[in-house]
Amino acid sequence: MLPQVSRSHRVDPGRLSDAWGSREVAALVLVTGLAALLRFARLSDPPSLVFDETYYARDACWFAYASRALCGIGSEQTMVHPPLGKQLIAAGIRAFGYDSFGWRFSAAVAGVLMVALLFLLARRLLRSTSAATLAAGLLAVDWLGFVQSRIAMLDIFAALFGLGAVLFTVLDRDTGRHRGRLWRPWRLAAGIAAGAALASKWSGAF
Repeated sequence: MLPQVSRSHRVDPGRLSDAWGSREVAALVLVTGLAALLRFARLSDPPSLVFDETYYARDACWFAYASRALCGIGSEQTMVHPPLGKQLIAAGIRAFGYDSFGWRFSAAVAGVLMVALLFLLARRLLRSTSAATLAAGLLAVDWLGFVQSRIAMLDIFAALFGLGAVLFTVLDRDTGRHRGRLWRPWRLAAGIAAGAALASKWSGAF
């Protein structure tokens, strides 16, 4: 007869698939690197304001410098939207100047981070490095994600924080399932990310 394994010594097969090794790290670096290459290559082209950058890049410039001469406006134009996304665009302008690279930099970073977060979420949910690589790789080359990551608009920030909220909720589920305590940092992180999605654009509420 096979020896009986006590319940306290049983191994959760899902926990085994949570382990990270060189394969997982290489896959994450690969898809994130691909996303970064696509989003930052010739990011400054075209050098002029395009589409709604006319509003958001100028508002971000105003947040950064409050200069009518530089920004071409004397006050914030798009007060209908929350300020966080514009503040993030302004961070790129402060770092690199008020030009096409500067006002698109933060959106590109957000687009790259989305690919990395999707890899982490897919691997946690599907317990498969191959599936996570496929999911994140598809996002890395997705045309909508590509365009939104290379233009100074608010949508990419709402999407990034929304994805983060889902990932942190899943992590809270997995790490806090058997804990009776109130302090659950992943749940707190999920709330902060959800709030940031809303603070970037009202559609983040959905």
